[in-house]
Amino acid sequence: MKKTVRGAGRALRGRSAALARQEAWALLLVDNMIAVLAAEAAVTAGTSLAAVSFTAVVSLAREHVAADTCCRHCGQRPTSGSDPRARLTSAIAAQPLNR
Repeated sequence: MKKTVRGAGRALRGRSAALARQEAWALLLVDNMIAVLAAEAAVTAGTSLAAVSFTAVVSLAREHVAADTCCRHCGQRPTSGSDPRARLTSAIAAQPLNR
């Protein structure tokens, strides 16, 4: 989980046991959310969950989160007519399937 969600070579930032535990729980939460997105994409694509790449889902989720940030000049979020979660699920389903 630390390699896929957090990134390879990155240590937990918490300097105390409580902060490290909090960060570990946050990583578990993100891992579960990514798994739900992968499952929704598998259903959308009509395939099994094993055919969806977890690392591809993580990278697409990172891209979508970064694209939805506020503009540093005007402070406004980009507007789009569709649901961001639906767009993300569609983007994941459009990825090539694992072997």
